[in-house]
Amino acid sequence: MKPFRSSTRAIPQVSGIPRHIAMIMDGNGRWAKQRFLPRVAGHQRGVEALREMVKSCVDLGVEYLTVFAFSSENWRRPEDEVSFLMQLFLKMLEMEVRKLHASGSSATAAVSMPSCSA
Repeated sequence: MKPFRSSTRAIPQVSGIPRHIAMIMDGNGRWAKQRFLPRVAGHQRGVEALREMVKSCVDLGVEYLTVFAFSSENWRRPEDEVSFLMQLFLKMLEMEVRKLHASGSSATAAVSMPSCSA
């Protein structure tokens, strides 16, 4: 019988930059509340933080960025806030991908939208 050889026996060479980063967007409302601002201001600041993260990932050569931006608990928020968040997310995604492409990036976006289950 031939001995089993596994590719996992050797430690692969890795760079100092991860291929994949995942982030959870949380605390935007708390951020705004601590500054006596409306929750919407916190969500807008969250967009700015995400924009900075995307730019940093592109600059550093990170291949994949996963963003968890809307949990099932968020559906319990007031309807106008949920609607604002969805519109903000889609508008921001469209604008930012367009900017990335204009700057020569080959970045793409894969979106998995949450569904509301009563």
